[in-house]
Order: sequence, then C-alpha cells, then structure tokens
Amino acid sequence: MPDNWSDSDSSHSGRPTFDPRVRVIQHELSHRIASSAVFLSYLCERVELDPGTLERVVSDHWDQNRCRWRDWIEEYATAPQPLFNRLVSSCGLGDGPSFAGHGSRVVESMEVSQTAATKPFIPVCRSFLDLVVFVKQTLSSRIAFKCIYGVFISASNMTYVRFDRAGAIISDTASVDTTVSYEEETETFLGPSIAGERIRFIAEGYLHRNAAIQGSAARVLIVRKGEDSAQSFVLKDWWRSEADIDEGEVARIASGRFGLPEYVSHWAVCESDGALQDTDFLEDSLVPGSNDIMCSDDTPDDDGEFRDDPPRLERPNRVHSRLVTTERGEHLLKFRRSPIIILAAIHDAILGHWGLFKAGYLHCDVSYGNLLVLTSPMPASHYQNYREMPVVPLNDRCTAILNDFDTAKPVSDVFADAQKDFDLGREPRGTTVYMSAKLLLERKRTGSLVHDDLESFLWILIAVATWVDPPDPSSEAWRLSFERKIRYFLFPMDRPLDRSDLAVHKLGLFTWLSKYSSVWPRFDPKTEKYLDVIKKWSEYTDDALNKKLMVSEDVYYLDILNLLRNASRL
Repeated sequence: MPDNWSDSDSSHSGRPTFDPRVRVIQHELSHRIASSAVFLSYLCERVELDPGTLERVVSDHWDQNRCRWRDWIEEYATAPQPLFNRLVSSCGLGDGPSFAGHGSRVVESMEVSQTAATKPFIPVCRSFLDLVVFVKQTLSSRIAFKCIYGVFISASNMTYVRFDRAGAIISDTASVDTTVSYEEETETFLGPSIAGERIRFIAEGYLHRNAAIQGSAARVLIVRKGEDSAQSFVLKDWWRSEADIDEGEVARIASGRFGLPEYVSHWAVCESDGALQDTDFLEDSLVPGSNDIMCSDDTPDDDGEFRDDPPRLERPNRVHSRLVTTERGEHLLKFRRSPIIILAAIHDAILGHWGLFKAGYLHCDVSYGNLLVLTSPMPASHYQNYREMPVVPLNDRCTAILNDFDTAKPVSDVFADAQKDFDLGREPRGTTVYMSAKLLLERKRTGSLVHDDLESFLWILIAVATWVDPPDPSSEAWRLSFERKIRYFLFPMDRPLDRSDLAVHKLGLFTWLSKYSSVWPRFDPKTEKYLDVIKKWSEYTDDALNKKLMVSEDVYYLDILNLLRNASRL
C-alpha cells in the first residue's frame, strides 16, 4: 500500500538508528497511558484475594541483599517462572504467563495459535515497548479479545499493564468477547436480533487488520449470514470513539447511492447481560502516566518530544461496533497496469463522494485504502440516485466504491468543528499523505467544502501511477526517475513526515507536475499513460489555490469529473 513506501536512498548520518516501530508506538500511545492506584486492589477484589497475598508472593521471590528477583538470569532478562505462575494464578488472570520477549530489542514476531483464540494468557516482556509490539500483533489477530493484560519486568521491578482501545493503564488478563464464538476454529459473530432471532455471521477470512492498540483498531472480514447462505458480506469490527459520528448510521443513510457501499446492518456490541462493550474502566481512579515509559537508552528520543511533554491523559471512551455491507472490492494497485480501470474507479468513487455529500455528509478521509474496485461492476440503474447524478455513468455501470465513514461529518457542522479543533490545537483527522496542501498548511477547512477531499483523489492517482518497485534501487535510471522524485517528496523514509513540510512539497509539486514533469525520465513506461490527467488536474488545483477560484460545489465536482473523462478519453 502506498502509505508504506520505502526508499533505499536514505541518508546515513552516523547517528544511532533504532527500530522505526518505536516512533510509531510513541505517537500512538502519547497521552494515552494512565496509571491507577487501585488497579492491583481491583485485581485482588475480583477474585476475593487478600492484598497481603501479593506482598507475600513478591517477598518470597525477592533477594533483599542484591535488590533483584531471586534466580534472575541477566543474559535472558527473565525472572523465575514460579514467581509469575503464582502471581497470575493468585489474581485469576489465566492459566499462566507467556514469556514473549527476551533481550533488549523489540520483539520481531509472535505467532498466535488460532486454537487458543479465546484462552486467557499473560505476555511477559522485558520492556514496555516489547510488550506493546506483542500486544499489537495479538489484538489484531484475536478479534475476540476486548483487552489484554501484560507484565513488563526488569531485574528489580515489575509492572502490570492493561491494554484496551483507549490506550494503556499501568497495571489486569485478556478479557474475552462472548459475542464471538469459535466453531471448529471458525469465528462466528452474533448480530442484532430481528423478530426475536439473532443473526449469525460466519467468518471466511480477513481482508484487513489494523495492528494498533489504542484507536478504532478496525478489522474487516468476509462473512456469510448463517450456515446455508452462499452470499458473502463484508463485516467491519472497530472501536468507535463515543464522541465521534456513528459510521454505521451514516452508511445506513447513504446506502443505495452510486459509488457507496450497500448497507446490511450495524450494531453496538453488548455482553450477554446487555451491558455495552466499551473501554470505561476505573475511570475515577486514573491519572496521567509518564511518557518516560516509552523511552529508554536503546530507543532514543533525540528531540525530547516525549520525555519533555507535560503529562496529560487523553482517554476517550470507545464503544465496540460492527457494520455489515454487501460490496467487496480490491485495492487500486492491483490494476495499476490498466490505467482505464484506475481512472474509471477514481471517477466512480468521486461520484460516490458526491452522493454522500448530497446525503448530508462530507467524507473527510479520502485515501488509498478507502477506495475499492468492485470485483463485479454493478449496473448504474441499480442505484436510487441513478437519474440525479451530475454526469452519465461511464459504460452505464459502477466500478468502484468509496467506503469508511468513521471520520465523516455532517455538512452543516464541518466548518464549526474545524474551527473548534483548530482552537484546541488538534490536527485535522485523516490520512496525512493524501490530505490537501491547504488543509496541511492551514490546519482547518476553509472556503470550499469539497475542495480538500477532491484534491485527495488527485494524490491517490499520483501515488498509484508512480508506484514502482525498481529491480535495482541504486541504479542511475531509478535515481533520476520521475517515480523516485514523487516518492522522495511524498513518502520520505529517512525523516519524520512533518505536515508543514509535506504541504510545502505538495504546493511545489503542483507547479512541477503541471509545467516541468517532462524533464524527468519515466522509470516505467506505463507511468506515461497517467501523465496527461495528472498534469491537467494539477493545473486546475494550482489555479484553484493561487487564483482562489470561487465556484460552487457542484461545479467543482463537474470540473474534476469532466477532466478525468476527457484527459483519459473515456
């Protein structure tokens, strides 16, 4: 996927390098770490355990003279297993610990057995960062887990951690979602009740897993409705911030329109007793945890961004949610060598964006991953807004959809919400690399409601058109190529992706793409097929910014749609 491009030309400054996943973890969990003085008491109370029992267990395994655990093996950074067996069983945290990491480096890989998909366990790691990597992989592969409890340990101390979709609480075991069952190792989801009978969706496989701890942590699966159904559906499982829009409700309202997914059902996941599944946990006892936990000698924080940041806690309550739609699609890169398919897909997704806008919502996160080419095109007459669209559908069919409405906003609230976020110092939400230059620079939406989203479609096209895996990245042909130039400016791997720098790069690229792109040779001849539409679209966007073109939203849509149709001779 273009969000993860790499560039082998990164500079070598001689400074110590560290695993890039560390910086991802630091950003993901910054201000999402809480500590609770009643956490261990909570563990003890839930199994009616005398708090003094934990103290006695620790005392039995503590070497007072050496100030470390008895039988600690420094080479493997491992505490004696009997200690953890007693602590885990004492707190009712499962059958026993799973030693997930040894040594000082971030855990490389952890395979999770499907046969133990709902079995409680406690990962034990040497550092918080090792523990986070293991938990990210585990939560992304075990959809039944609502949270995971772990332990990170050094020779002289030990800390319990609870991970859930709102972040981490320093210091409880995996809690199992009873709405997911496993029949012969097949995941089965209980949907909403209709006429007194609950719908069962049987999983056939994963389309996407977001390996994240806090946040929506979306997983997307192919499912069937019941055992006898031959029709496949797409099920999205995610944790929605209580303050955010309900994506399922947006999908229901917008369903039936050209270029958008067709809605089947959505629901908030509840326990068997009807209680809502969310991340609300000991909220009255939580205080901000220190970011120092994410920094160590072998994971430097050169600019002090995390160590010096004043402690604060941002822990929104997240509600476990599910949405089922009918359409299944493929990502654009699969069709890069067929420009007609790519341009038609972007054209039809823009019509989907128009339909969503007319339904009263602005998408606000147009990106590569949210545009899918349908495996089977649909007749245009299938859609309820067929006769209302601004242009006649190409070949009288729909070839692609725009999905994921979790950052969508009601049109009436867009500017007010943007100003509120700006005043609070919040960055605009969305996929950074596909954001418009103006939104990156000004940090809020101004002027046209749809300009920023429509510009995002251009960056998707540029990313797909120039996606090339060179056989020899060090070759002169690659180093001087048009494709490498685009990659260097949009997907830098030798430095953090700063939003202001990216905005400046994009503004410069508009001029370069519209006037000077022919100076640089194409590494792949297929790229040439896209340059006409990229050039004209860049010229249009550049004019819209510099000359402040004041046109209606409908004219914006028509201009871009006609540009795609004419430049590609569709």
